[in-house]
Amino acid sequence: MVCSKCKEDKDVLEFYKNNRTKTGYAYTCKVCLREYQKIVNKKSITPKINKERYIKCMYGITMDDYNKLRQEQDYKCAICKTHEDKLPRVLSIDHCHISGKVRGLLCDHCNHGLGKFKDNTLLLLEAIEYLNK
Repeated sequence: MVCSKCKEDKDVLEFYKNNRTKTGYAYTCKVCLREYQKIVNKKSITPKINKERYIKCMYGITMDDYNKLRQEQDYKCAICKTHEDKLPRVLSIDHCHISGKVRGLLCDHCNHGLGKFKDNTLLLLEAIEYLNK
């Protein structure tokens, strides 16, 4: 496969799986994607055009959609309600890994927490029951 960023022909194992593409793999190789994410994950959203393209490609929403979600959530994480000014990075876009539908914006802690539980509500309920002991 040819990476859309570095234009190098690489083995398929050099690409992340992505069920939203025709090939079943991301168009950008792992190395280029990691470099790109270093830029995107910084608190300042620069370069703007790359951030917009990344959000559109990954989640199917525009930067305007993202900012509208921020405003609707009062610039806070949808779960813990921490304001984005108190966070080291911008709010993450949370989405269903099966349908791809965007659910809202979360801080890294809440987003990773859901990920660790594989978005499984039964596991989360078991965790709640455990914590209530």
